[in-house]
Amino acid sequence: MDVKVYFEGRESGMMPYTSLPAFRLFCKQNGFLIKWDAKNRRIDLDSGLKGKTCVLTSGKMAGNIQYEREILQKVQKFLADAGIEAVLTENKPQISRGKDVSIRFTVKETRTAVKPKLILTQGENGTRKTLIDSLHKELKHTGIVSVVKAGKEPRFLHSGAEVQLQLPSGCDPSKRKSYGEKIAFYLASGILRYFQAGQHISSISCLPPSMMQTFFSSVLPEKMEKGREAAEIEAPRESEQTSELEAAQVSQHVTMQETILMPVDHPLQEEKRLEAEVFFDYTIFRSGAENSSFLLVGSLYVKNTGTEELYNPVVCLRASPAENIRLGGQILPPNLVEAMGVQTSSGMKGWRYMEDNWFSQAKERGEYWIAPIQPVRIPPGEMEPFQNFQISVSQPESGNTVTVEGFVFFHEQGLQCASNNRISLSF
Repeated sequence: MDVKVYFEGRESGMMPYTSLPAFRLFCKQNGFLIKWDAKNRRIDLDSGLKGKTCVLTSGKMAGNIQYEREILQKVQKFLADAGIEAVLTENKPQISRGKDVSIRFTVKETRTAVKPKLILTQGENGTRKTLIDSLHKELKHTGIVSVVKAGKEPRFLHSGAEVQLQLPSGCDPSKRKSYGEKIAFYLASGILRYFQAGQHISSISCLPPSMMQTFFSSVLPEKMEKGREAAEIEAPRESEQTSELEAAQVSQHVTMQETILMPVDHPLQEEKRLEAEVFFDYTIFRSGAENSSFLLVGSLYVKNTGTEELYNPVVCLRASPAENIRLGGQILPPNLVEAMGVQTSSGMKGWRYMEDNWFSQAKERGEYWIAPIQPVRIPPGEMEPFQNFQISVSQPESGNTVTVEGFVFFHEQGLQCASNNRISLSF
């Protein structure tokens, strides 16, 4: 029993039903969008970037608008070929609301003696860091000096970035053209890097159909021969050479589709996952005095290994025996947060105990409950540390081991994680 295969809405061939389990795993790992129609025995496969949108906005300086648009039009074509819907606008940032990414690209003329420079504006509070990093890594390949600077974040760039090209006044037209082509190429690459890394979309699933055909053309040679025979029957026979060429193209297209398809029980997109890894990193110091306490300085790291943003972690350190552990460091009691919290440009930062009677609770239960003073968000793939806490450890009267375990809770999202390792001291 065979299954009909469609790629981006076009019928491309047939896939043996028995081959589908292996292809299903391949496609799931590489981010393809798949829809299985059991009634009609049909599978639809789409690029991992289908449905993603990007707004490209030019500036408002009359002398450079045409140059800016030429660059952005090239970017638009690059993105469209990868499956992204790219919208080109002229200084209309409000259109970017609700879109996945918005890029504002402007050109500013400078003194003749100054070399070209690309400036990416980073918000004062570090927003859009993943996007800025992705663009910066690619734009460095243009050969133009590329820098990231902090600046006031425009309200409309909550989902995007601002890139400015500073170009010497009177720059040679051939150099302007060369700069424009390089910037368009690597700006598009930076946007694709952001989607692939920031949103966990495989680069394979972002290739255009023509490249996918080439990529998989040698995987199923038997199917290629069958496709070639069918194409030779159906293709116009104006000449022997034309018939063979068209048959090869049809065969290649069928082969690619048969290679990468997978069945699912219902329409499926990338699975949303709330996941995190938690682990300790610590150093133990021992004084020279006999029977003295040990001092432990450590950090607890929380890495977002899922697909969704995590926010407002709550940390619990559980000690056993409770009486042999005392927690210190820059952790504030709730009543001292306003007076002693660290002030930054984006507000107060640091960590606090969650309970007013935290000390007695710790002595009774052996648990220290700690939360960030400021709202904390952890994007996918990023890490948030609870740094430089200090633990004084004394030798227990009974037994010979003291342990500290770590737990992190995201109460609003219903996620809790235990640390991969624990702190253990044996006497």
